[in-house]
Amino acid sequence: MMIAELSITPIGKGESVSIWVSRAIEVIERSGLKFQVGPLSTSIEGDWEQIAPVIGQCLRVLSRDCRRIQFSVRADYRTTSDCHLGDPVRSVARVVGHPIPC
Repeated sequence: MMIAELSITPIGKGESVSIWVSRAIEVIERSGLKFQVGPLSTSIEGDWEQIAPVIGQCLRVLSRDCRRIQFSVRADYRTTSDCHLGDPVRSVARVVGHPIPC
């Protein structure tokens, strides 16, 4: 199980890229995987074998209208325990002693 963070930005499409990012979000929604949209990236929960094709599909969808796409992927992969969306934030909140907005 892992949490992968995807940031995807078409280059040369102006200051606001929400139209294109929304297309990637639609792909992620259709995947059925749990996800959480943030201000700069989207976190996706699943196995790499589930997440990797979704990232590929996001790139294919955007490449129809975008000649250049910048993207980054970071992941937290654990072999000893499952990590679910929200777990890392809850863990830090326990340490600081109060809820943390997410």
